[in-house]
Amino acid sequence: MINTVIFDMDGTIVDSMPVWKYAASRYVRSQGCKPAPDLDDMIFSMTISQYIEHIKKEYSIDKQSDKIAAEIHGQMIKEYENVPEKPGACALLRALKLKGIRLVLATSTDEEIAKPVLKRLNMWELFEKHHCAAKKISPDIFRKIIDELKLSAGQCFMVDDSD
Repeated sequence: MINTVIFDMDGTIVDSMPVWKYAASRYVRSQGCKPAPDLDDMIFSMTISQYIEHIKKEYSIDKQSDKIAAEIHGQMIKEYENVPEKPGACALLRALKLKGIRLVLATSTDEEIAKPVLKRLNMWELFEKHHCAAKKISPDIFRKIIDELKLSAGQCFMVDDSD
């Protein structure tokens, strides 16, 4: 019987995908450059390191990679101040909680971004555990959660919008 639900955040319980979709062009514009029309689509599948190296080269941005990463991070924190919940997300979380279902957050977004938006939307406190900056390219984070909570795979359910 399912007693725990693991939720992703971006695109699942908060409508943040537009923030990420245009992050590259927004950053390039902030540096006084005109982004290529396909920049956002091109970098969407890149890692942050690949993305930073690409914009440094293509737009002649003469900064250290860690400085660019910090500036992008700062922009994302600012952008998340207006990110809304996905329609019905908070109501669903509350309904599950009332049914005695344990809720766990597993997001690749770091806590400095995730916590403020979920607190503003009254969702943070609904989760028993928060796994932020989680690497979800392999099932390791989910195995870790199952082990931490001493669950069998049949006791939990994952809600995520990724492939």
